[in-house]
Amino acid sequence: QLFFKRAIAGAVILLLIGIIVDVFFQLSPFGKAIYQQFFSSEIRLLTTPPGAKVYIDDKRIAGRTPLTIPKIEPGLHRLTLSLEGFSPISRAFYIPKQGELKIAGANAEKNGRKYHFSFKSTIELASDPPGAEVTINGVAYPEKTPTTIDWPADQKLNLAMQIPEFGKIDGFSLDLSGDSALVQSDAKLWEFSKFGNIINRYRIKGKLVKQIHLTIIPDDVQIFVDDSAFEAKKADGGYNLVLAKGKHDILLKKAGFNDKLIGLKVDENASSNLSVIMDRPVTISAVEKGTDGQADVSATITKIVAGKTFLTKRSTPCTLSIPAVDAELFAEAEGYAPAKVTVPADANQVVIEFEAKKNPITFAVNDALTGLPIKDAKIFYRTAPDTAGSEKELGITDEKGILNAKLKSSDYIFRAERAGYYDRKAKVALKDSARVNFKLIIH
Repeated sequence: QLFFKRAIAGAVILLLIGIIVDVFFQLSPFGKAIYQQFFSSEIRLLTTPPGAKVYIDDKRIAGRTPLTIPKIEPGLHRLTLSLEGFSPISRAFYIPKQGELKIAGANAEKNGRKYHFSFKSTIELASDPPGAEVTINGVAYPEKTPTTIDWPADQKLNLAMQIPEFGKIDGFSLDLSGDSALVQSDAKLWEFSKFGNIINRYRIKGKLVKQIHLTIIPDDVQIFVDDSAFEAKKADGGYNLVLAKGKHDILLKKAGFNDKLIGLKVDENASSNLSVIMDRPVTISAVEKGTDGQADVSATITKIVAGKTFLTKRSTPCTLSIPAVDAELFAEAEGYAPAKVTVPADANQVVIEFEAKKNPITFAVNDALTGLPIKDAKIFYRTAPDTAGSEKELGITDEKGILNAKLKSSDYIFRAERAGYYDRKAKVALKDSARVNFKLIIH
């Protein structure tokens, strides 16, 4: 009985060994059926983006990814995945009669049945100016712009660029799985385009910017950059402008001041600081000092000093554009001493007062018959041809019959008067020194 039991146990063991060998080596239809039942060659394919067509050995498999392909015959095969807008993925794979299936270039799950493929796209990276350092997902890329990368669709691309002279721009994200780009910073700093008729290619261009500190006199000015209002941030007594490389028109506006247009070229060599003084219109008139100030003396403005010196030949009354700082005006007028006046930074009107230039004039009064000097003769004057104007007494002669005086340049009518003598008149165009001789006739 013991022998019989041992014989049965041995037979069972041999049967099991035979079945195992048959299953793994598929020696009989029974073994092949058991192998395919428990060790299926079924694979599941996933792609990013999904929706790819699947070909095995150039034969189209019905459906699109994600897709399960059941019971592939053991042996060498070629898998091809095709998706609109991407280059096809082609891989050779071998399904052994036993052991683990592996497909090169695919990420497999632990059970070896699911395989994930990611399509790639070619992305051109450019910058203005070129030569920018590139950072992708926080990692420095070894090449500077312009350069090209092949990027998998299952990974988001976060991009930053930097040039020391310009600074850094970031905030650009690209999701190839959704074919979408997102700019989290200033959209004007990035250009994104897709091109290609069959295979999509992408181009990302970063516009490197330079921060320029703009100091303006006066303060609180409206700023327009390239015809658009610019929201400039105030800092350190001025404004911070962030400008891309190239030529820019900067227009400054403020009530009471002249618009100021500045052409600014931004490049590697451009200064990071810019100071601007706006001009304000100043109305200028010129009058004789000590008068009612109604009559302008037609002065000539010769020079304006406002940090710099500006030469001019404008005649008063006039309006000049003068920088919005304390300025000095220099002017001349015929018959007057040169004048200078300070124009405060906030003034829009100024009056120049001129001191009349005094010319020396000598009066000699003598007796017409004897030629002797006449003492205490009075000299009167009025301007010509103002015949209706009242006379003014200028003075009286001394014991030598002489009177010395000073008068501004003009045309005058002088009259000499002395008791016991007839009056005498003389017309004089006084421009420099002069001498007037009166010969009085006794009554």
